[in-house]
Amino acid sequence: MTGPYGRRRYLQLAAAALSTAVGGCLDGSEQSTPTDRPTTATAETTTEPTAAEPSVEGAAIRWRVPLAKRVSTPATDGDSVYTTSSDRTVRAFAAADGSRRWETSHPTALYRGPRVSDDAVYVCGYDRLSALDPRDGSERWHYELAGSFSSNPVFGDGRLYVGNSSVSTSHRASQYPEDLFALDPDDGSLVWKRDLAEEDRLAGRPLLHDGTLYVQLERGGLVALDPDTGETRWRTTLSSQRQQAKDGPKLAGRTLVATDADLVYGLDPENGSERWQVGDVATVPATLGDTVYVGGYVGTKRMVYALAAADGSERWRQTVDGEFSTISALSTGTTGLYVSTTRSAGDRGGRDDETTLHALGDGGSLRWRLTVSCAGVRPVAVHDETTFVGTGLGDGSLYALTAD
Repeated sequence: MTGPYGRRRYLQLAAAALSTAVGGCLDGSEQSTPTDRPTTATAETTTEPTAAEPSVEGAAIRWRVPLAKRVSTPATDGDSVYTTSSDRTVRAFAAADGSRRWETSHPTALYRGPRVSDDAVYVCGYDRLSALDPRDGSERWHYELAGSFSSNPVFGDGRLYVGNSSVSTSHRASQYPEDLFALDPDDGSLVWKRDLAEEDRLAGRPLLHDGTLYVQLERGGLVALDPDTGETRWRTTLSSQRQQAKDGPKLAGRTLVATDADLVYGLDPENGSERWQVGDVATVPATLGDTVYVGGYVGTKRMVYALAAADGSERWRQTVDGEFSTISALSTGTTGLYVSTTRSAGDRGGRDDETTLHALGDGGSLRWRLTVSCAGVRPVAVHDETTFVGTGLGDGSLYALTAD
């Protein structure tokens, strides 16, 4: 199928490597002593004493808790906020004021943020998935993998779905040839498992939607499965065949969104047929409602584009930062789009970098922005009008912000 500007419509962006890892990848090599109470924006709060205080325009910092060198993407159920950090600790805070409710160590909880359901907090490390009690952090069960989990789990319809991204342990040379697992959320027992990728690997997190489980492979394949049995419903290969998928599939409106190198595709979720594609995209896409958001560069400008999910046509574009910065992550919440940009200082391992989180509204208008001296921020979590975000090396804090 062909969109209004032809099968491949460039956004006139200079090609750039996908860079979500800039937004706060955790290595766990350094630890710092956490503090128990949240602080305000004017207090001396950061674990790096030379770091500048954060600045905010159009919003207020409700509370801030310095934690470790790097803090993950948070998760919230509205009452509590949960996060992991580079000191291999899972923590829960009161969403209202940032007071600490509990913390517990996890052997491999480093860079992936937790996931929260109605009755459990799921923490996925390199090779260990744990289900924690949200009331006190006690472990209910864990599932260990002879490999490396590809992402946090997806849950729905009474199942947890998680992938194995390690080629060396997920295929022929291993006694564990499977790369996709369905688990019972009550006790972590195995329901079914599949080997989908053969000599390939799973890309990012699976997507569960309307009774179908979608999985993307790094070399450009996309598979639709029956979530109850794991049986294949359809399988397709993206037309570019660049074999460089950077993330799992997403949904926007009635369109399945997939990636391959600097290309973003819109597909029919019923059969995987291609509806549109755009090229020279420099970020992993984010979706909200029937809109797909992508970022890229036009000369020295850092641009964000909003695309209609149905046909890939451009709805609006917005400049988000000046020269010499990188768009490090896109994420969405109930209040709109969040774009983080990082301006590298070139030394101290990113501690002196300047990262700005831009909260955008209708038409790409700026709602508010937060600027922190750190090596990137993670995608946000949003509940009602409060945005929660974790910051990277140089600040290592968890923030709660509300618009003015």
